[in-house]
Amino acid sequence: MNSIPNIGIVEDNDSVRESLQALVKVWGYHAFAFSSAEELLACKDLDRLDCLILDFNLPGINAQELISELDQLDQSVPTIVVSGTIDAAKSTQLHQSGVIAVLGKPIPGTELMELVKTTVS
Repeated sequence: MNSIPNIGIVEDNDSVRESLQALVKVWGYHAFAFSSAEELLACKDLDRLDCLILDFNLPGINAQELISELDQLDQSVPTIVVSGTIDAAKSTQLHQSGVIAVLGKPIPGTELMELVKTTVS
């Protein structure tokens, strides 16, 4: 029997975070939402996440720094980054650090769903 994948969401905008959490649940996954990178890093069940949806422009630790921190902790999680403002150079840098995809905002729901599905299958 397969277990239901756990999807982490790190987004500082309350309404976007709540919408993403609701979508992930509708898709049939467990959704765990965090308002900051620091909150995610404090999670004791970090190793249970199967995929991470990560806002790039977070207050405090940004997406790039969080990905590096997770790597250093040997807690790498397949990650999809979302951002309203990201340039090609940053996108390339994120891909080089192992990010699965970088999506713009507004977030294309169908594309995000397919990426999550592919990531956890």
